[in-house]
Amino acid sequence: MDSSTNNSDSFQPIYNLITEVETLEQYRKGGYHPVHLGDVFHDRYQVFHKIGFGSYSTVWLAYDTKDCRNVALKVTGADFMENDPEAELLQTLTDGDDTHTGKRYVNTLLDKFFVDGPNGRHLCLVMDVAAMSVMGARSTEGFEMTTARVMMAQAILALSYVHSCGIVHADLTSSNMLIQYPDIATMTKDEVYKRIGNPEVIPITRIDGQPLGPESPRYAVEPRCFLLPATKLLQNIEITISDFGVGFKESEPQELLTGACSIPPESVLICQKGPVGRPADIWTLACTLFNIVQPEDLFVHWSPEPDDLMIGWITAIGKPPQEVWDAWEGKSEHFNEDGSYKDSEIEDMVKSVEQRLRGIYGPEGDGGDFGNGSFPSVDNRSDFSEEEWQALIALLMSMLKWDPSDRPTAEDLLKSKWMVEFGYPALE
Repeated sequence: MDSSTNNSDSFQPIYNLITEVETLEQYRKGGYHPVHLGDVFHDRYQVFHKIGFGSYSTVWLAYDTKDCRNVALKVTGADFMENDPEAELLQTLTDGDDTHTGKRYVNTLLDKFFVDGPNGRHLCLVMDVAAMSVMGARSTEGFEMTTARVMMAQAILALSYVHSCGIVHADLTSSNMLIQYPDIATMTKDEVYKRIGNPEVIPITRIDGQPLGPESPRYAVEPRCFLLPATKLLQNIEITISDFGVGFKESEPQELLTGACSIPPESVLICQKGPVGRPADIWTLACTLFNIVQPEDLFVHWSPEPDDLMIGWITAIGKPPQEVWDAWEGKSEHFNEDGSYKDSEIEDMVKSVEQRLRGIYGPEGDGGDFGNGSFPSVDNRSDFSEEEWQALIALLMSMLKWDPSDRPTAEDLLKSKWMVEFGYPALE
């Protein structure tokens, strides 16, 4: 390949692989903006660590020299900037009603601006720094019930605010709920390094041995997060709903892109196909509330195929409405016409939402065929009274209706027995 080809706009360098970082080939025209430690954005935000990346952006920990605090700086890819809905949605949420109690639990913008670089023009979003996701915090340990209660109440309030702004989140999973840790904003650089380690800097090299061009940073930085074990979280923590990258205005409905574990039936079933709106968030929130109480997924799906999704839903919440049942061509392979399982051994393993929520997986909560017995049964969770369990189960079952129109609104959730008698008091 001659030098003229190397210098052409169409030439795309290929880099030696570095794991645990963004795809380096996305440092190109229209792609990522090259960022280095010490870079100053907008004459005030100085980068000193990296806290994440996605398909279309990198996220950095920066020090705001004007307000003297640490912030999260998200730098989007140049091509994605034109179609990025998140900035507009975040601005709507930022400009919304300050008196709404749920606003404090929703990620809003501190600042936004553009930066020009060798790969184009990039939108930059400045937000509060969070410690880690709810999913990350509870990945190996369950939350204390007092903590879980607070987090669930905050999540319900947050969704109420999001919907009041006419926005559908569309991916309201525990990975998109972040745990706020107030000390992060005021930590010194040395304190941050002591907590999460110094930046891991890895030189970037091209496989053809040629020098790097201006489109690429000189080195990659491995992202780090502020790990907080679930059992160490206190009752006064706060969560924040984040990542509105696949969200949309309710007036402009789109396809739902959330994962199979929390996707609602109307996103999959042909007989229910139609605009996806607020009820989809209600279903997904129910899955996430369950996820907070029990460190596992509510629905057990063997694959994202419609037939397997149907089996998972029926296993947990029962037979669907007759219209859905009649339209499902694959039912005869697994079920009798009355909704019972053809395989009695499988039916013996089926556990309802209530049984899964309480942590009962087999005789006396020994794990049975659905678990390894590591999740405590209700008898070991004295912080939840029987009355509260019943209220929480009723709340979740109301949110997990097959027909979207039968689900409560976020405002209805605020008036539910669980929220009034247990959620609100936990926040006081």
